[in-house]
Amino acid sequence: MTGAPRGMGYCHCSSCRGWSARPVNTVALWAPDAVRITKGAYQIASVRKSPNSLRKWCEACGGHRLAGHPQWKIVDVYAATIPSLPARPGVPAN
Repeated sequence: MTGAPRGMGYCHCSSCRGWSARPVNTVALWAPDAVRITKGAYQIASVRKSPNSLRKWCEACGGHRLAGHPQWKIVDVYAATIPSLPARPGVPAN
């Protein structure tokens, strides 16, 4: 990612809880052009959860990496995958 996230938040809807395997999922929201996979892109798989949710994970380790939301023009990079980013959620979602 380049720059700062557009925002951070958390979600506890049943879909996010099931996907993240935890009760709350912390998100970091980025502009699509600010996110680029620089290593192992060939190992990234995806599934379209809905018309506005393209979830991506690593086929090698199974780790969930990000979700694109094209209708909102935003990419949700799971905050837990960015150890150097201090979590400062400001937007609750459900």
